[in-house]
Amino acid sequence: MVFKCKMCGGDLKVTDERVIECEYCGSTQTVAGADDEKKANLFNRANRLRMDNEFDKAAGVYESIVAEYPEESEGYWGLVLCT
Repeated sequence: MVFKCKMCGGDLKVTDERVIECEYCGSTQTVAGADDEKKANLFNRANRLRMDNEFDKAAGVYESIVAEYPEESEGYWGLVLCT
């Protein structure tokens, strides 16, 4: 399962930690639990849309994440970043 950096879009090497550092840009960030491939795909899609300045579309995906995975704080943070 591959997560993308929220700042530069680079591939993140996810370990058992939820807070990791991007090896490309050095930003520190939390990642969603890596227990579900569907969840990872939704987060990657939402982050890609947000980085492409498609904030309305990204917010829609983040809202889907929040509805399906209410325990994932990253979904709520993504909504904040879209506003």
